[in-house]
Amino acid sequence: MGPASNVGTERPSGLETYARQREVSRACSLGYGLAMTFLRARRSPETNGFWAAIAEDHRGAPAALQELARGDSSVVCDPAEAAAAMSWAQRHSAWLDEPAPVWIATA
Repeated sequence: MGPASNVGTERPSGLETYARQREVSRACSLGYGLAMTFLRARRSPETNGFWAAIAEDHRGAPAALQELARGDSSVVCDPAEAAAAMSWAQRHSAWLDEPAPVWIATA
């Protein structure tokens, strides 16, 4: 593999990701008046079982949920992808209703 094989493999820190999401959200709300959709992960002792199961096998999951399974806490996506990810997660055998390990937020 050539030098370009590492392009895009560095993952931003949680703070960098949060700052970028805030920047994009602010630009959209000020410049375009559009709402942003986020798929968010709730990580707590109660949801650890769900995230362990998803991290081990998330084949077939929508891309936004796969990003959360790799450790991201929030992913910007379109409303249809967020709904598909929620549906997939809720069908998983490790899903919890309370507290829900995945949720959708708009800004």
